[in-house]
Amino acid sequence: MRYKPFLLVALCMSQQADAWWQKPTCFLRTLLHDLVDINTQFISWDTVKVGLFLVPCYGAGRAADKRVHHNFYFPERHENNSCFYDGAHRFMDQVVVAGLLSLPVGLYLFGDDDRSMIGRVCAMGIISVWGAKNVFKQWEHDGCLRPRNGNFSRHETYYGGCPSGHVAFATCLTTALTVEYGWGWGFPLSVLSGGLIVSSIDGNRHFVSQIIAGAGLGIAYGIAVHKSICNHQNNPWAWEVGTDDQGGPALNVSYAF
Repeated sequence: MRYKPFLLVALCMSQQADAWWQKPTCFLRTLLHDLVDINTQFISWDTVKVGLFLVPCYGAGRAADKRVHHNFYFPERHENNSCFYDGAHRFMDQVVVAGLLSLPVGLYLFGDDDRSMIGRVCAMGIISVWGAKNVFKQWEHDGCLRPRNGNFSRHETYYGGCPSGHVAFATCLTTALTVEYGWGWGFPLSVLSGGLIVSSIDGNRHFVSQIIAGAGLGIAYGIAVHKSICNHQNNPWAWEVGTDDQGGPALNVSYAF
C-alpha cells in the first residue's frame, strides 16, 4: 500500500504516451503545478475549521480508545476478537482500497476533458495525502502506537498508527467527488469509507482516535482538491508549449470567452 498511490501517476503517463514522450517537461510541469496548488489550498482556513471541529472528537476518541479496543482483543490469550473473518479484512484492505484509488484513473482515462482534469487532480490529491500521512506517522508518540494485534508480537510496540492512511485516502476522494458530483457518487463512496473504518477498528489496525485523525486529514485534503479543481474550471486562460510549422519552439495561448 505504501507505494500504490504512485501507480496513479504511472497510469496517467501511460495513457498520454504522446504527451509524455514528446513533451515530458510540459507534462511533468502540469503534475507539479497540481501538487503545489493542492497543498497551497490545504494551508487555509478551511483546514483550520476541519481541525477545530475534529480536535474535540479526537480527544473523545483518545479517551475511548482502550475501552473500544478491549472489545476486539483478548490480552490474556493475545488473540483478536474480530467480528469478521480475516478474508473480509483483506478484502477491505486490498480490493476496496485498490478500487477507490482506481477512480481517479478511470476519470482520467475515460472521461471528457473536464473529467480527465478532475481525475488528474484527484490523483495528485492522493499523492499529497500519502506524503502528509507519512510525515505524521514518523512521530513516535503514544497517540501513534498501534493497538495490540494477535497477528503481531505481544512483546513489541508498533508505531505508525496515526493517522490511518486508508481512511485518509477514502475520505479525501469521498469529499472531493461528493462535492463535484453530488450524493450519487457520495453515498456509495461514504459506504465504502465506513466499511474501511469498521474493518480497521475490528481488525485492530487502528484506534478510534487514529481513524478520526485520518478522516480529518482526508477531508481537509478533499476540500483542497475541490478548490484546485475549481481553479482549473474557472481559469479562462490556457497555454501549451509546442512547435511551429518549421519545427521551432512555440507557445500557444488561448482565452475562453
